[in-house]
Amino acid sequence: MSQADADGSPEKPLIICGKTINFEHVAKLAALGSSDKEMARFFEVSFEAWCQAKERCAALSSTIQKNYDETCRRLRRKQMELAESGDKTMLIWLGKNMLGQSDVNTAKLKADGISINVHVTPLDSSTTVNDKPAENNGDTERDRQQNTDADNP
Repeated sequence: MSQADADGSPEKPLIICGKTINFEHVAKLAALGSSDKEMARFFEVSFEAWCQAKERCAALSSTIQKNYDETCRRLRRKQMELAESGDKTMLIWLGKNMLGQSDVNTAKLKADGISINVHVTPLDSSTTVNDKPAENNGDTERDRQQNTDADNP
């Protein structure tokens, strides 16, 4: 394991499958959020060789993590700025993803050892309950036939 320079790149060049890895390119790719597969393809090495190099070379894995983390911080900062400026879409998205808020109300019903999750969603504002067709209501063909037979003795 070689010592790393102040910028995190190793003193000796990192070579994977005969390809020299440029740490500036690694940093830029990580800052874009590139996956390991994408980085391996960029450097024209196999995914397996790339992952092995990350395990062996602390400078490689730390360069990737440091730049990816910085991008995440910048993105979160921008999202918060948008939300704080009143961007309704961002407020809703952050509420759902950070606070666990949801458009769907869920109720859990238990009876006789049977548990049922019920999801309640609001109707479209232009629709009322009376506008809904009462065609099937969840009945099977057999249920409808039994109801018809009961009505006609």
